[in-house]
Amino acid sequence: MFSLTHSPLPEWKNIFKIIIKKEFSDSELAKPWLQDRENGFWFSRSSWSFYIIAKFRKLVSKNKNINVWFPAYFCNTSLTLLRTLNVTISFYPLLGDGSPNLEVCNQMLGSEHPDLIVGVHYFGSPSTLVELGVFCKKNDAWFIEDCAHCLKYEEGIGNSGDFVLYSPHKFLPIPDGGLLIIRDEGPGKISKKLLDKFGFNDLYNLILNQGEKTSSITLIWLIKRCLQKIGIRSRKKLIKFQEDPTANDTKLFTNPNMSILAKKLLTFIHLKLEDEVILRKKNQAGWCKNLINKKIIVNSIAQPTGNYTPYLARFVANDSQTAEHIFDSLQKIGIPVSTWPDLPPEVLADENRYKISISMRKNFLLLPVHQSVNLARIESSVSLFF
Repeated sequence: MFSLTHSPLPEWKNIFKIIIKKEFSDSELAKPWLQDRENGFWFSRSSWSFYIIAKFRKLVSKNKNINVWFPAYFCNTSLTLLRTLNVTISFYPLLGDGSPNLEVCNQMLGSEHPDLIVGVHYFGSPSTLVELGVFCKKNDAWFIEDCAHCLKYEEGIGNSGDFVLYSPHKFLPIPDGGLLIIRDEGPGKISKKLLDKFGFNDLYNLILNQGEKTSSITLIWLIKRCLQKIGIRSRKKLIKFQEDPTANDTKLFTNPNMSILAKKLLTFIHLKLEDEVILRKKNQAGWCKNLINKKIIVNSIAQPTGNYTPYLARFVANDSQTAEHIFDSLQKIGIPVSTWPDLPPEVLADENRYKISISMRKNFLLLPVHQSVNLARIESSVSLFF
């Protein structure tokens, strides 16, 4: 039996078809994620979306420095590109349910005025961001709705921001691919007239042309996935609890362009997202059932709930010691368990202010639910637990 993988593996038929099949146009590929009157722009990673939005805000406001607010529970690696610009990054605390702490956001206005505010839907579950959108409108800030943990538009997801970010490469067997959507119905009313006046398309093309060639990276990705499909895996390296092996990997950001390989593979699967929805929900339920039957998560971990498309199956331990013990035990029997994210240093430096976000980082355990996982593999993997 082949072992489970952190990432989904492409189908053989799609791998063979990339040799002869021409990829769809960018607009065709974006259709499953777009609503009426929305514009879509492809990048290799959503970090480039943050980058171009900040650059565009600078053009519109004519300010050399702008203020960008992120939730404290956020991946520091995703801020790598943004930190190269002349921007001030601040972090607002979250409430226990993961929604923004608007009381503290109002207090933050006393020392700085936000130009961009980011709200996040975590692990596929819609967050309550309506009030944050109102806060943005009241303070003349553009609202970035981060849906990188969401497969696609759903109720409560992708309909609040001026900008909406999706990361199909996190869900689908493609090496890269992040989609930036611009909405004229968001609180900032980012109209086509505004985009044309300040040359958004020109800025987009300028950024795409500054990238380095990364064909070798995508080729390595394809070779690795092919080897995994035939059962050849590199020797498993156990990672430490709360360690993120991709943190600060600058190779991920050398080229803003979505690769040709990713576009070709996405051509075969972008219209089959509903199949992915069904699979992910089944796999999440499978992890819950099998881990409970094995009494691995008896009282220390709560089942994830909600009618949404999970990014990962998320479990919450009572404390970090319990989480670490289960993490190590699952990892030793080959189950690709993970934690998230690599919190920004500004957050880690203030445990009192960001207590909830740091607790989420320490207590969450995450398991894959992608298309290369199935109920039989879940049951077989968990049966090895002792």
